[in-house]
Amino acid sequence: MLVVSVLVCHQQLQVWLVHQGSSRLSERCNLSRCCLFEKGYTANNDPWRGYILVFVVAMGFVMVAQLNAIGIIASNFFLAAYALMNLSCFHSSYTNSPGWRPSFKYYNKWVSLFSAVLCVALMFIMEWRYAAGTIGIQAILGSYIYYANPEANWGSSADAQTFMTAMKSTQ
Repeated sequence: MLVVSVLVCHQQLQVWLVHQGSSRLSERCNLSRCCLFEKGYTANNDPWRGYILVFVVAMGFVMVAQLNAIGIIASNFFLAAYALMNLSCFHSSYTNSPGWRPSFKYYNKWVSLFSAVLCVALMFIMEWRYAAGTIGIQAILGSYIYYANPEANWGSSADAQTFMTAMKSTQ
């Protein structure tokens, strides 16, 4: 019984640590007004709704209690983040965005595309069900941001492509 209580306290400490790091991310999203949990409270403008969301998600992972499943889910979300980053690097290079000037000597846009495809392939190799769920969650979050249309200037590569197309058509 003592071992179980120590493990529960350890898990709660980890949840609290994740909560503290994610709360800062929630606060940054709060400033750009792109999240569902954008309303801040107290003098520090703390996003309490975001705190509760992070706590519920972390407790859900604790309740799964299968380290292999949690590892695959975490790896899928990291690979998805890397895939989106590589895809955005490729798209910025492909559209010749004026704000995109990579300084790495050996940068190649096709390596970015290959890396994005490789990340998605690795997601499906690990476990196709979790990969499909990860992509579904990304699609839901992406469509929410698209339809919410927050008043934030992120300098997207799609805007750069529109700008470059307009510039080419006037010449």
